[in-house]
Amino acid sequence: MTPRERVRRAFEHRETDRVPCFYSGEREPTGALLQYFGITEQEELLRMLGVDCRALGPRYVGPAPREFPDGSKEGRPGGPRQKVVMSKYGAINTPVYWPWAEVRTVADLETRESWAGRPEWWDYSGIPDRIAQYDAERDYWLQAAVSDPASPQHLMMWRGEEQFMLDLALNPDLAKAMIKKQNEGLVEKAIKCLEAGGGRFDELQWGGDLGTQESLFISVKMWREFFRDYYLEFYAEIVRRFGTKLAIFYHSCGSVYDMIPELIDVGVRILNPIQVRAKNMDPRVLKEEFGGVLAFHGAIDIQHVLPHCTPDEVRRHTEETIEILGKGGGYICGPNHAIQADTTVENILAVYEVVQGREIG
Repeated sequence: MTPRERVRRAFEHRETDRVPCFYSGEREPTGALLQYFGITEQEELLRMLGVDCRALGPRYVGPAPREFPDGSKEGRPGGPRQKVVMSKYGAINTPVYWPWAEVRTVADLETRESWAGRPEWWDYSGIPDRIAQYDAERDYWLQAAVSDPASPQHLMMWRGEEQFMLDLALNPDLAKAMIKKQNEGLVEKAIKCLEAGGGRFDELQWGGDLGTQESLFISVKMWREFFRDYYLEFYAEIVRRFGTKLAIFYHSCGSVYDMIPELIDVGVRILNPIQVRAKNMDPRVLKEEFGGVLAFHGAIDIQHVLPHCTPDEVRRHTEETIEILGKGGGYICGPNHAIQADTTVENILAVYEVVQGREIG
């Protein structure tokens, strides 16, 4: 079974030869794995781990992001700024500047940049060649990592967490204008990427956090009022152009149980990362209630099991997760967020050795 066939069958809730898998890790654990294997390229690492998925998207060709005297750096021109802060867990990108913090009126948004950036900042021309390179190697499941509808997280990154929450409650017209501004150009960007793929993409991948460890950022009622229509229009247009075989993937950390029916309703069919230690995110309950529609992507616990347990305990956790979420298909195995710096190589390999059914390295 090829990687693409394996993920396709899992997505369609059919049994596979083994559960498909993906990899996500911060620079420190990824660097440690590269050093352990004596290799230099992440692509070679993915092959060694038996990863079935490959993600690609447009290349940024816009102005170089600026660096500032405080050591912070833009993600892109006019966007939020972050500063790298070192902790015992590794390098942490810490927000220090929110570009819409001083916005007072709808008119203030007219000259501001938004999440998608300007159309000329993105180059899609290299996508066919990158797909051809992957196809020459193996028949991978290909993910278009490009864009999705703006989420509360995106708005908080540009406005500031507390201020955007206040806007939703006290200045809804301005909040709606900011949400509209953030959605400008996003569906067009996704369409251009998928068109450049010539029908080869299997999945539209991206997302935005909707929850914390204990609850949603905002109520379901408020999400419906401010965000739902953008999600519905975005995914409906994608399905209209590219069909239902294109898997709609959505990433949201946290306790999102109450939002899952809403995400299903607007078209999401793969949910990531399944933060199993968050409130109401029990994999057994999720599989029972939503497993007939959703495929689950992630769920291997990076908060406690990977950093603090033994390799044997990691293996048991992985086996149990596969047994629960992989029953009858519908599961792509991997960490429930990027693996952090406090995780050992041995524990990471324990996950993929269970998936592969063999020793790695």
